[in-house]
Amino acid sequence: MRNIYRNNVSKVLVGFSVVAATQMGLMTPSFGQYQGNAGDIVVIGDSPNEWSRYRSFWLELLQVSTPEQAAPAADSSSFGDQAKAEPSSEELEAKLKKNLVVSNLQFKPILKLNGSSQVQGSLTNKNKKAVTVASVGFEIVDSKGKLVRSGEAKPEPSSLSPGQTVTFNTDLLGLAADSSYKIRLTKSPFVLRGGV
Repeated sequence: MRNIYRNNVSKVLVGFSVVAATQMGLMTPSFGQYQGNAGDIVVIGDSPNEWSRYRSFWLELLQVSTPEQAAPAADSSSFGDQAKAEPSSEELEAKLKKNLVVSNLQFKPILKLNGSSQVQGSLTNKNKKAVTVASVGFEIVDSKGKLVRSGEAKPEPSSLSPGQTVTFNTDLLGLAADSSYKIRLTKSPFVLRGGV
């Protein structure tokens, strides 16, 4: 009697899997010609409860994601709050650069090196935290605004505490300090070092 019951259950399971697979478009109705191919549906268990339990186990084992197992979508409002609470490193770097101030920017001749010049200036850190500035970018332009030379000067020391002012300078060999030349900072003059 038990064997007859198992045979009937097996027929029901096979029949159920054929109908389900056919409805899902995974198999053709010619299940009698089953040869064992990749992607075939195999039902393990004797009841719908066991089928569900084993299905979850095998999907987890095979790391197959299903709509039931997919992680819930992040709430856009909480995501927005998190983004506001923690600024990105680019935003933080931009804020630090905005609070760096250059003053006394000058373009002077080097008296001991005829035909050469020097860029000088001061850099103040108006941030509430220490900042390490690797370089300050500048451009020399003529009276028509045409670029003559660009370069970088390294502050000494490069690490600035909050409120600290340091100087920077660099020599421009082979460039005379013409009175018509003007000096200006580059569009994005500061290069920070050591991360944000």
